[in-house]
Amino acid sequence: MCGASDAESVLELEAAEFCKTNWTYSSDFRSLLGLPERAMFPIRRCRRCAMVFAGLLPDDAFLTTLYDRVIREADCIDGSENRASYARRLRYVAELIDLAPEGPALDFGSGIGVTLRILRACNIAAVGVDPSAMRREHSGNVVATLDDAAARGPFAMLILDNVLEHLPDPVGVVRRLSDVCVTNAVAYVSVPSYEREFLQKQIDAHRRGADVDMTLNPWEHLNYFTLEHLDRLMEGGGFRRLAAPAIGLRAEKSAIARMKNSAASALRLARYALTGSGIGGTEHAFYRRG
Repeated sequence: MCGASDAESVLELEAAEFCKTNWTYSSDFRSLLGLPERAMFPIRRCRRCAMVFAGLLPDDAFLTTLYDRVIREADCIDGSENRASYARRLRYVAELIDLAPEGPALDFGSGIGVTLRILRACNIAAVGVDPSAMRREHSGNVVATLDDAAARGPFAMLILDNVLEHLPDPVGVVRRLSDVCVTNAVAYVSVPSYEREFLQKQIDAHRRGADVDMTLNPWEHLNYFTLEHLDRLMEGGGFRRLAAPAIGLRAEKSAIARMKNSAASALRLARYALTGSGIGGTEHAFYRRG
């Protein structure tokens, strides 16, 4: 994130530790990837800016095998083609349409194309970028590289839904994405949240031999963002986070659920009233370019 080369070890994971928690992975992952019985993968932290990242960078051949063979296609599709997935995407697409100027959308890291279909149903011209041949074949209007998509721009909407954590050079990619967006374009960003407390829970779980969260996966997730780091990354591309006070009230079936939701919403509203800070997190954030 900051360009420094001085990093400390946070923990080391044997491949089976994170493969067993990922339900989309083939049990034959070792032979498919050519791994020995004990293959260790470090997680490191920058001593200067405290960014956490994978200590080893998988090469292109490894990643191609991982995404197109180790990850079972049917499970990958089932993980996106379901009610919860559609509901989550419908919520952020609705907000994105309200916030962004008129124009085409770019879904960078579009996967099997669920969000693209929602955008097109809203009569928005949308193109996806995904390096996986399997995912491109499953969905339409998806290209392999950002260069292939650039001619369809400039873009008014940018979707970065669980993709920045996968990139070996997120700083360079965000700057390149900024170049293909209009001045007041709006980006939706979601990455797994790795604030200090959550990271420490994973370290403690590893030390006592318990399962770590499936998001702690140094093959797929090369970067582990706090909101501060995510803001810094996006600001490097000229994007500023929109600090709208989203209180978070929603319909709930039970009285207990409504009470919990109301209490959490009241705390968020109090935080906004006292500090003026908008509500945001790494898993649901909007940024405007310019």
